[in-house]
Amino acid sequence: MHLSTFDLIALIAIAFLLLLLALALFEPGLRYKISESISVSLDSQDFLRMLGALTNSTVHSNNRIDVLTNGEVFYEAELEAIRNARRNVNIEAYIFQKGRVAESFIDVLVERARAGVRVNLVVDAVGSFATWDSYLKPLRDAGALTHDFSTVK
Repeated sequence: MHLSTFDLIALIAIAFLLLLLALALFEPGLRYKISESISVSLDSQDFLRMLGALTNSTVHSNNRIDVLTNGEVFYEAELEAIRNARRNVNIEAYIFQKGRVAESFIDVLVERARAGVRVNLVVDAVGSFATWDSYLKPLRDAGALTHDFSTVK
């Protein structure tokens, strides 16, 4: 069997990609451990700086975190936040399937769009494959959707 230069390069590239895949799947994860107990108060600036450094993020003050323990509580809190929106609503969803929850979101988004709030909805083509364009028609009619989703799916 005679291999062309292209075939040889392709085989080397495939072998390299398989090696990278094996490394990504089977390499042990990094172990994170805090060896000493925290010696600063949880409400101090030193703790916030340490938290920011450990998480590689910026800590902002005057925020509030609400722990939502299940989907029903989460959805109701999100719907309430949308109802209170004054300028814009931006939602990105991997799964947006037909049903009671999606209908609740569509109803609230339509109401906000009709009230002059800019509504942007991004749905994933794979996670929302069973959601037909006609299901989102009320949003389009309310002026919330300005492009054709059939090209995205």
